[in-house]
Amino acid sequence: MSDELDGIVVNEELAKKSPCTCYEVELPDGRKLLLCWSKGIIGMLSKEQIEKYCPKKIIKPAPERLKRRYIKFIEAAKKTAGLPITERIRMMRRILREEE
Repeated sequence: MSDELDGIVVNEELAKKSPCTCYEVELPDGRKLLLCWSKGIIGMLSKEQIEKYCPKKIIKPAPERLKRRYIKFIEAAKKTAGLPITERIRMMRRILREEE
């Protein structure tokens, strides 16, 4: 089981035949990650969904603002790992607000 959240598939046929649009984000450690979405799916796709629904990808470099925000989110998630969910959300919101 993955820690990722899946996008919500609302039209599987459309999702399978539409190309996915993806932003490529380079993380501080040099790893690259794709943030993808597709017609027929609400929200970003998990790795498993990218494999299933994205035989064709339109890959764009991530805008700097998106990259910074995503990296901040990852760092906040690491800092709050293990906290009870309500406390974790509260702390993550505080961390993300402080650094804007």
